[in-house]
Amino acid sequence: MKIITVNLPISYLKTMDGLIKEYKIYPSRSELIRVAIREFLMKELEAAQDPQEAADQEYIQAHANSPEQKTEIDQSLFIRVPAGKIDEDGIYKMYRIVKK
Repeated sequence: MKIITVNLPISYLKTMDGLIKEYKIYPSRSELIRVAIREFLMKELEAAQDPQEAADQEYIQAHANSPEQKTEIDQSLFIRVPAGKIDEDGIYKMYRIVKK
């Protein structure tokens, strides 16, 4: 793994610390950032491979007035939580999906 430096607003850091210390969702800032970047990259790669499908799903999610109108599960209601063992690079190998 490489070390990078990122400047973040204090409000982001406070929110991250809350997820780590208060809610115990992530074990560290580093793991939280790795998960966030991984999710972002997967979403962007999927959108790059099929931009029309991604745009359609985004539109449906943005314009649905009720849960019945949504064609897919509202993913914002769920979060990926690190579980299992950490590999030699310090990355969790397994995750659980839990409702927020």
